[in-house]
Amino acid sequence: TVCDRATFEDPVQTSVGIEHVLVNGTPVLRGGQPTGKLPGRGLRRGRS
Repeated sequence: TVCDRATFEDPVQTSVGIEHVLVNGTPVLRGGQPTGKLPGRGLRRGRS
């Protein structure tokens, strides 16, 4: 189960329930902890 812990008073709380996330094949979340890697890029509105 995925649960969002953020509130209006404390909006930067992380979610729980997601253990691993890959971006472009690079682990950015491992064991529920950030790896410090940022392999992706932001998407801008109206650009491809």
